[in-house]
Formats: sequence, C-alpha cells, structure tokens
Amino acid sequence: MVAIIGLLAAMVYVLYLFGVWDSTTVSWVSAIVLISSYLLGLYLQRIDT
Repeated sequence: MVAIIGLLAAMVYVLYLFGVWDSTTVSWVSAIVLISSYLLGLYLQRIDT
C-alpha cells in the first residue's frame, strides 16, 4: 500500500514537472507524500527483517 501511494505521488509530481498539472500546491503535497512514503517504506522494511 505504501508503494502504491508513493507511485501515485511520483506520477502526479512528474505531471507537474512536464506542465500538465500546473499548481504549486500539487508539487509540495506530492513531494511531501513521496518522501514520507519512501521513508515509511524503509522503516517498515527494517521492522520486517
């Protein structure tokens, strides 16, 4: 589930970078979700092993 959320945030951020979706709020929210899902994934992987 964390990977899916991170993937969706990455896709939205790529759309922002290419100018398809032009909003500064989208870029900040997407970047925060992308970074937090990556860090949460690392944390959950560390707990699992």
